[in-house]
Amino acid sequence: MELTRDEAIKNHRAMWNWLAENPSKEKKDWPGWDGMDIGEVCGECFACEYSSGCSECLFIWPGQDCCNRDDNNAGLFEIWENQGNLEKRAVLALQIANLPEREVKE
Repeated sequence: MELTRDEAIKNHRAMWNWLAENPSKEKKDWPGWDGMDIGEVCGECFACEYSSGCSECLFIWPGQDCCNRDDNNAGLFEIWENQGNLEKRAVLALQIANLPEREVKE
C-alpha cells in the first residue's frame, strides 16, 4: 500500500500526539503500527516515507529540518529523541504533532 499525503499527515499527527501522552515511549511503540498495511516506514516517520527528501518534507520544521535547527544546534526531533525529562519530551512531541504543513508544490 502506498501512503497518500493525507494518510501521512494523519498518521504523523496521531503518532506524535500519542507520544505526547506517552513520553516514556518511542515511535516504534505506537499502537497505530498494528494492522497497518504499508510495510516498513522509513525511520518510523510518515513524513520521511512520503517525501523524497528533507527539502520536500510535508511539514515546516523550525530551522532547516527535523534534525538540524542550524549548523550549531540540534533540530526539534533530535532534541525530543535525546530528551531525558519526560515533561519536556511530552511538550516537544506535541510541538512535532502540530507542525504546520508545507504547501503542495504544483
